[in-house]
Amino acid sequence: MVFNIFDFESPEEESSIFKAIPIQYLDETKEILKGMNIRYYVRYRGPRLSTVDSRPYYLKQSICLRKFATKFSVYSKD
Repeated sequence: MVFNIFDFESPEEESSIFKAIPIQYLDETKEILKGMNIRYYVRYRGPRLSTVDSRPYYLKQSICLRKFATKFSVYSKD
C-alpha cells in the first residue's frame, strides 16, 4: 500500500489538519509536511498506562506518550 497523507485529512470543522495516521508513517508524514512548508505540531494518540501514570485523569485522557502511541494527529501552528 502506498501512503497518501490526504487519506487522513480531517473534516473542515475540526482543528486538526490530519488525524488517525498510523504511527509507522510518522517520519514519512514529517517529510511531506516539511516539503509543503507547513508549520505543525503532532499529538500522539493511543493507550495510556494508568497503573504507571500518577497524573490526574484529565491530563491522562488528552496526552499520550510517543512510545505508547498507535496513531497521531497533525495540527497547524498558525
